[in-house]
Amino acid sequence: MGAILRRVNEQRKLLWRIRQVLPAELAPHLVHAESLGGDLVLFFDSSSWASLARYQAQEVLTALRGLMQPAPRRCRFRVAQPPDARPATRRRALKLSASGAAAIAGAADTVADPALRASLARLAARGERGAG
Repeated sequence: MGAILRRVNEQRKLLWRIRQVLPAELAPHLVHAESLGGDLVLFFDSSSWASLARYQAQEVLTALRGLMQPAPRRCRFRVAQPPDARPATRRRALKLSASGAAAIAGAADTVADPALRASLARLAARGERGAG
């Protein structure tokens, strides 16, 4: 657990340092940063901010080379929206047709297992109720 907390703390510090050297309009849109094998990967909250940052990559790298050890060789840009920004999807309830219900009821009559037979009968009854 201690190693995980150290890693989280290191990532927070890295994010803070990078935000300090980013232009003021970009900094609030940087949501995550990682140093991976000499590359600095910056995650922004939208593609437009990531594109704008891409145009300023050389200036950002130059500023960070004095702050980070080891110094990053290059910068990569990604888009990562926070989980709460994604719309919730609702599953649409499927309707069981009368013919489907009849087929399930017929199958239930041929099943030897009483628990499965009862489950299939309940399912067939739901389809019969909803068909009317």
